[in-house]
Amino acid sequence: MPRYRFIGDPQDGFDGPDRFTWMGVEFSRDEWADVSDLFMVAKLDGHSHYERDDDGEAQEPAGGDAPVSAPKKRGRPKKAS
Repeated sequence: MPRYRFIGDPQDGFDGPDRFTWMGVEFSRDEWADVSDLFMVAKLDGHSHYERDDDGEAQEPAGGDAPVSAPKKRGRPKKAS
């Protein structure tokens, strides 16, 4: 699960609140917030006011999500020679 923290507006001297809540997740300048909602992750990844902690993902417990398998092949099978 990615983790984020609020860093402020980089174009305004990193101005902004020290703590606030968005969609049920509390963000702070001092603490990392775990974000599991895919919509929020997509929004935060492209937002200049937030910093992402990629090291936090490596600390997830083993056996979480099942590995993603390759998609099934589509189309006709190859002709035998």
